[in-house]
Amino acid sequence: MITKRFSRNVALILLASSLFASIPFVVSAGISRGSPDQAGQRIPIEEFLKKIPDAAAQWAEDRKRDLRDRPEAILELLGLEPGMRVGEAGTGAGYFTFFLSAIVGERGVVYANDNDAYMLAALEHYAKGSFGGLKNIVPVLGADEDPLFPRHDLDMIVLYGSFHDFTRRAEWLRNAKRYLKSGGRLAIIDGYYPDHGALTKEAVIELGSQAGYRLAFYKDCSSEYDLGEGGKGFRSNHVHILVRD
Repeated sequence: MITKRFSRNVALILLASSLFASIPFVVSAGISRGSPDQAGQRIPIEEFLKKIPDAAAQWAEDRKRDLRDRPEAILELLGLEPGMRVGEAGTGAGYFTFFLSAIVGERGVVYANDNDAYMLAALEHYAKGSFGGLKNIVPVLGADEDPLFPRHDLDMIVLYGSFHDFTRRAEWLRNAKRYLKSGGRLAIIDGYYPDHGALTKEAVIELGSQAGYRLAFYKDCSSEYDLGEGGKGFRSNHVHILVRD
């Protein structure tokens, strides 16, 4: 159920240019924090941050993305509540992270995982500049086969638009299970792209079953969206909620 408080928080996300300040950073050992430049050389995170859009521009771009992705409709299906402990994998620069954070609130926490250190640096960058003083996002640097979340009692792990890019899906699913509490849920929200990841409902169920999950819920949330000037686009989006056995 989505509460009035959640609706208010989502409205703040849609209107604000930044939300969070003073975020702790959990980093696993042995993973580079450099970014390749155009010549393939590693550059410092600080240099990378100078090249990305500023917070206002990124926020405007994310709000355009809302029209395509319809995140509120997806969030309605996840069963999240204030106070929950949530892991997000493949967080990128934080598009879906801020919605999750708004739901779990100040009593909850979102462990925002990615295996790309400078995507997490972008998340931290965009999260600075407090709006409301919320501090419930913890960036976590992981690996291709393991999210490396820092606790083993998560209520839910969420993957939004990232699983189709995972290169070691079976291993990742097996490893992720140990971070969930008994009966914890894994939500895989993704598109079906034959030439990019080749996910299907059957493939998700089979991979999940092999790793010790069972399908509890599925919904096809794909839809058309307006491209302007009479044009239409199609967003493939499927919600799979798996439960740890």
